[in-house]
Amino acid sequence: MSESGGGCLGLFAILMVIYLVIRIIIWLFKIFSITVILLLGIGLMAIIPIAIGLIFFKTFMAMKNNDFEKTRAIILPSLTVLTGASIGFSALFGLSNPWVVAALVGSSVPLVSLLLYPPINRRRLIRKYREGEQDLIEP
Repeated sequence: MSESGGGCLGLFAILMVIYLVIRIIIWLFKIFSITVILLLGIGLMAIIPIAIGLIFFKTFMAMKNNDFEKTRAIILPSLTVLTGASIGFSALFGLSNPWVVAALVGSSVPLVSLLLYPPINRRRLIRKYREGEQDLIEP
């Protein structure tokens, strides 16, 4: 009788060791998964600002090469980035926060004015030239 009791006890000990090994493997997998996810998140947090900086720099250089004024080549991409960030904050915090509204208005109004003023001014100058041109033409 002591032999069958010892066999059950040995079998129980083996099953307990197997159970503990499986639990340790599961915990190691969880720790590994969390570590990988954290590293991916940190990597994304580093990649996004670097990508925005590179795009900003390339846009600045393209605008500078296309005879844009230097200040306009800096201000236009900067306001675009700020407006995008403000839109993101408005999606996150909602428009009930006055700081989000101030940031959205403060970055988007100058951006819209910088984008709309040159074509409107060009049309106005062309119209003014055409009106003055009529006096120069002799029948």
